[in-house]
Amino acid sequence: GECAGGTAGGTLNTGNRFSKSGPDLQILSGANTYVSNTFITGGALRAASAGALGATGANSATAVSGTGQLQLAGGHVFG
Repeated sequence: GECAGGTAGGTLNTGNRFSKSGPDLQILSGANTYVSNTFITGGALRAASAGALGATGANSATAVSGTGQLQLAGGHVFG
């Protein structure tokens, strides 16, 4: 699935990946169940819960590139 901005408080089950692009802030506050990679290529993605970035495992990674930014609890910012 792909998002440009807004707030997702429910559960995301996008299948094989989640992509964030565009200049806006996207907040993920739910415990999400997608199993694969998270790509942030533009704007900011704020993980507001422990499970916001989907399931963990050998095939799950988070990549930040371009003008993208990952924001975690405690004020940690990457990108």
